[in-house]
Parts: sequence; structure tokens; C-alpha cells
Amino acid sequence: MTKPRAHHLSGMSTFSTPGGLYERAQKQFGLQDGKKLFCYSFFDRQRLDVQPFFADIYDEALSARAAPGHRAIAAIHRAGKLLRHYTLNIDGLAADVGMDTWHPDNNPDGVTVEMHGSIQQLVCPACDVVCGITDEHLILLRAKQALPCGACGQGVLRWRVMMYDDAESMLGWWVGESVCLSMHMCIRLLHEQIISYTKHAEYYKTPSAFKTHPPHTTSSTPPPQTQVKA
Repeated sequence: MTKPRAHHLSGMSTFSTPGGLYERAQKQFGLQDGKKLFCYSFFDRQRLDVQPFFADIYDEALSARAAPGHRAIAAIHRAGKLLRHYTLNIDGLAADVGMDTWHPDNNPDGVTVEMHGSIQQLVCPACDVVCGITDEHLILLRAKQALPCGACGQGVLRWRVMMYDDAESMLGWWVGESVCLSMHMCIRLLHEQIISYTKHAEYYKTPSAFKTHPPHTTSSTPPPQTQVKA
């Protein structure tokens, strides 16, 4: 599991450090706490106004380079010792070192699970279509103009980035627009792999005389080998 501080050498801004994203948001939007800009409740009221701010983060991601942390995890992956890489980062830099991105439908065997999405993509809350960002998109986003979804013609594209209250669960239902970000699928995958890891750990602790067959796992991926925390 990696967090923003693990990749600060890549050139990406962190959130809470001096001069980071929270401080910049506080100054630019006159907020008492810059963290508020990254809350869905604030974003939902000022979608067009915050678009240029996220466009700046996107520019950072394009110019950033993989940090030593990325390369270390990629080396573990190449050695066949990494089952999955969960990241809270939204820069998409893991793909630059050969760790492809997991998707429940398009790439279920992908290595990197982007728990908070990616700043390098847009998504439609109405039909869930995901698309890359073009120069035309950037011009409109910086001009604070809405981007109608070309796939369904009903939704308006947003950055595929998870906000703080984007995924609150009420009586089992997901609110906000978290469903279009596949957050619930990320949590389900993590839960299944924790259960699988626990079963295998308990099996190999059992005296060999009592072992029958390795525990069954519902995952299509091989049994967990090494979990890495950076």
C-alpha cells in the first residue's frame, strides 16, 4: 500500500506538507481548511470553478517521473513476489515502471489498484465511461466549461479522482458518485485478498500431519506471496 509521501521524489505535490495542495487550495479559494476543496460536497457545488486547480495537478503528473519507491515495488513485481499494489496516489506513475492498472472488467489481473482514481483520466457519472484527457479537454477545463459526455450525451465528465465524502455508505448504499470510480470494487478486491491471505496463512501454520489440501480461494490470481508497504 503506497501513499503520496512515498512518491514525493517524483515531482508530485503532496497534500499536507507546506506549499502542498491543501495550502494552495486554501489560498486560491479562500478556505479556512484547504482540505475542503477535496470534499465531494464542496466539489459538487463548484465543479466548474475547481477544474483549473485539478488541471494543474494533471500537468504535474505529466511532468513527474517515477520515484525510487515506484522502481523498488516494480522490482518486487518483476521478481514474482508481488500479488497486488494498492495505492492512494492519483498520479498514474506506477504504469510508467511496468505495473499495469487493475480494472474489474478490462484488466482483472492488473497489478496496481488505484484506490482514489487517476488524475490522468475523466469519467462520466451517468454512464461510467472513462476516457483520457486531450488538449481540447484541457482548454475547456481551464476555461471552466462543462464537458458533456460524448458516449451517453447525458452526463458531464469529471476528473476520475475520489473525493473525501464521495464514497460514504448509508445503509449499504453508495452515495455521491463513487460508483463511477469503481471504489466499491477496489474495496471488494482488497477484502477478498485479505480473506484469501488469512486462509493460506492459517493453512501453513497447521502441522503437516493434519494438512489435507490447500484452502480454496475464489480469486483468479495466485495465492499471496508478499505484501509490500511503502
